[in-house]
Amino acid sequence: MNDDSPSLLRDEQGLRLIHAFLRIGDQAARNKVIEMAERLAEETAALARNASAPNGRELPSDITS
Repeated sequence: MNDDSPSLLRDEQGLRLIHAFLRIGDQAARNKVIEMAERLAEETAALARNASAPNGRELPSDITS
């Protein structure tokens, strides 16, 4: 694979997610998927911040932004 491989993988995953999302006909179910994805993104970002903080302590947001 070339240097663009991670980007291509992300693009493929994004397209799969969009394709699946568009097949969901129920608006309430779509809203749940959006909320779940946003929550997961926030939790993942918080874990990444904590992992990079000294002694596993969370850094203030003005330092991590």
